[in-house]
Amino acid sequence: MGQPSHAGARLGDGKSAIAAMARKIGEIEDMTGPDCTFSVGVIHAGQWVNCVSSFCDAQA
Repeated sequence: MGQPSHAGARLGDGKSAIAAMARKIGEIEDMTGPDCTFSVGVIHAGQWVNCVSSFCDAQA
């Protein structure tokens, strides 16, 4: 879960859920093994441009 903020005026106050998900996608896909594969194919996040998103989900 992130902390929303205006990316232009108060970027440092935010915590991006999108950036956190981007870091996790590699971990998720690295769980692929000989018997099971993981591939993130759909991501939903954000509501406005120029704002740090507090929400992101992904489907694998």
